[in-house]
Amino acid sequence: MSALTRAFQFFSGLGLVSTTPFAVKFASKQEVTVRGMPRLVSYEETVEKQEVTPSQPLKSTEVMGEAQKMMDEVSGGGNKQCFWWPEVKGLELLACVYSNKLDRVFLFHWDSRNQLKLQKQLNQISSFSYSSTGALMRLKDNESVKMTGYVKLVLAWLHKWGTELIPEQHCKLTNNAGKNNYTLTCDSETKVSGGKKLEKTVSLESLHSNRYKAQIQQQ
Repeated sequence: MSALTRAFQFFSGLGLVSTTPFAVKFASKQEVTVRGMPRLVSYEETVEKQEVTPSQPLKSTEVMGEAQKMMDEVSGGGNKQCFWWPEVKGLELLACVYSNKLDRVFLFHWDSRNQLKLQKQLNQISSFSYSSTGALMRLKDNESVKMTGYVKLVLAWLHKWGTELIPEQHCKLTNNAGKNNYTLTCDSETKVSGGKKLEKTVSLESLHSNRYKAQIQQQ
């Protein structure tokens, strides 16, 4: 028996010789064969990025009801009533109030075409702001997203404020005596000189579902 054979048997008895092919493992990497040549790739390369889609698309007739569910409870607030942002085309910004507490406006953004790629199509807005980093909407969950083209157009007047707009603090409704409409006012004492307050006439009758469907058809 040759010396080489005896050495092989010795190390085999110690369990130091494996009959399986020798391979080196790399953390977070795996070996793949490309055109006959092995190549190491990172784990991240093998995982496809998943696109966020809404958990359940909202039907047009469900938007207002869903917004009302998201409103914080207000003691003695009365009935929940909503209206689309007045005097503009398109249905993205929805405002809601309690009938007995008109000085607190809840504002929602409806992403009907999933432009923002968020988990939910309907989100409550905490604030809007213009800055050197762009025009942003801060959602109730503290996530910030860029304003859509529609929202930037609707809130173009805010660019001169030099400060953020917080709907629940800066916006309110005033009942116009003897009329079936209200005045929506958004103003802030901290806005810079030259910034103007917003005043729009709104009707809470736009909450009616038939009126809502008619608005959809006219677009």
